[in-house]
This record gives sequence, C-alpha cells and structure tokens, in this order.
Amino acid sequence: MALRNKRVRAGDLTVDPRVQRDHLTQSKLAKIRDNYNRAALGTLQVSERPDGSLVILDGWHRWTIVSELEKDDFPLQCQLHTGLTLEQEAGLFVQFNQQEAANKLDLHKVRVTQGEPMAVAIDDAVHANGWAVGQGDGKIRAILALEKVYYTGEGFREGYGKKLVADMLHVITTAWGREDPKAVDQNILKAVGQFLFLVEKRWTDEAKTREFDHDALAAAMAGLKKGPAGWLAACRGQAEGSAKTLRSVLQHELLTLYNKGRRTGRLPAALITG
Repeated sequence: MALRNKRVRAGDLTVDPRVQRDHLTQSKLAKIRDNYNRAALGTLQVSERPDGSLVILDGWHRWTIVSELEKDDFPLQCQLHTGLTLEQEAGLFVQFNQQEAANKLDLHKVRVTQGEPMAVAIDDAVHANGWAVGQGDGKIRAILALEKVYYTGEGFREGYGKKLVADMLHVITTAWGREDPKAVDQNILKAVGQFLFLVEKRWTDEAKTREFDHDALAAAMAGLKKGPAGWLAACRGQAEGSAKTLRSVLQHELLTLYNKGRRTGRLPAALITG
C-alpha cells in the first residue's frame, strides 16, 4: 500500500457500491449545496485501483455537489491509496466513517465486503431466511437488534451467535412471512432472540432428548389475530401498566403461546425472569 496526495479531475472519479453507502443523504447534500465553498471541500479519500479507476472511499457527498456545480475538469484534492484489496478498501471506508458519516446499515454492508466475521455471519443468517439488511420491502433495518442477538448467542457459545440469529428469523418468518415490516421490529427481534437463547441455555437438554420445537412456536405466533403490530401494541400496553419491561412482557407471551395446549415438553414459568 502507498499514499500520495494529488489533485484529480472531478470527472475522473467514480463510486463502487460495494464500498459505499446504499444512498446519498439528501439533507447532507442540501447543506453542502447551500453553503458551497470551493476552499472548504477538504481532501477526498480515493482508492487508485490497478485498472486505473479512482474509487471514492470518503467524500461522495462533496463530489456529487461538485459534479452538479462545476465542470468535469474541476480539480479536487485527493489522498490516493494504491495497492488496496477490496476488503482493505471496505476497511478504510469503515474507519473514515466510524464517527458519524455512515449509518449503521451502510457500515454493515461495507463490513460484509470487508469480511468482518460478525457482519458476514449475520448477513448469512439473514439471507438464509429470505431477507436482506437494509431499507425497503423484504429488508431488515434493525441492524443493532440483529447484532445484539448475535452477541448474546456468541457470548454463550462460540458459533452460536449465527445460529441464534437464523433460528430467530426462521420463527418470525414462518409465522408472519416477509411482507409486514413490523414482523422484524427491533423489539420483536430482541424478544424472540432472547427467548430462544433462554430456552437453549436453561431448558434444552440433548441428553434428556428435550428439544425445542421452533415451528410450533411459529405456528402459535401465526395464530395471533392482529399480527405482529397488534401483538406488539398489546404487549406495550401491558408493560406501561406494570413494572415489567416490554421485552419481559413479550417473552412471557411467547412462553404462554408455546405452552398452550401442550401436554409434554412444556417450558417452565421460571425460564423467564422479570
């Protein structure tokens, strides 16, 4: 790897979505546009690839406004990084944007490109259940909730974090499909993930052939008449009228749903504390 500073024509720069945000932030563009000052553009961070392409790692918003207001030959001060792999480019993007510039969804996407183990494990589990991380239909925005579930599982047993995320999404997706965004609300993700973790930690016992039926829980959740949004609202109402947290109420509800009608393999009430 090598570094050098160089003034580069705006028209010679480009963006690779694998090492950038999913989209530009309109409010940030407007701020740069309204306060446009050539002297305040700063230095863009750019990867100079073997094929000669100049890929922006930090400065996409500034470059976009320059491209609007200036000609292609407008010179931009750039710090050129040469000899980087795609993974190293992704690592630099994360480093440059840790403080505020990129949101958690952007950072997750680029960390996957970087090959960061947690991000790759979560992404694999999400895609295995037909979802994607991001914004829009069929996508999960609550990346912090996914990370929390992953860390919970990984802290219990190495390698269990990915399985816990996958099992959680399997239950939710089997119950409610992928069309209702409330199904993957952060509160539901964390509650179902924590519930499955407690079952694994405190109840499941292979030696006693005591196994949890994930599909039975999904079927019980699918039977909730008002769906995930109605269930979440009802549980929030219970929590507000008591000393319990929303997550505790959701978990007790999951235990009740699972046990209903079961003669064997019932979960003990003591499984959920609080």
